[in-house]
Amino acid sequence: MPTPLIAPHRIETRRLVLRAFEPKADAGLMRAVLARSRTHLLPMMFWATGEPLELEAKREHLALIRAKFDRGEDFAYGVF
Repeated sequence: MPTPLIAPHRIETRRLVLRAFEPKADAGLMRAVLARSRTHLLPMMFWATGEPLELEAKREHLALIRAKFDRGEDFAYGVF
């Protein structure tokens, strides 16, 4: 059985923070940003066609992303 990968939950520099998503804390902000940026995102990111998700759906989606991160399956970071 392969050893699971481990990644830090937070990477911080003086000007930038990369961190694993926090579903309850990040869902509202992410939903608002995606709603404002949707037309700019569509040509490059196919997943934006379904945005903005309802708040609870966005929380559930971020919870799935975070669970994969915590299991070492996929490391999606928020950029702050």
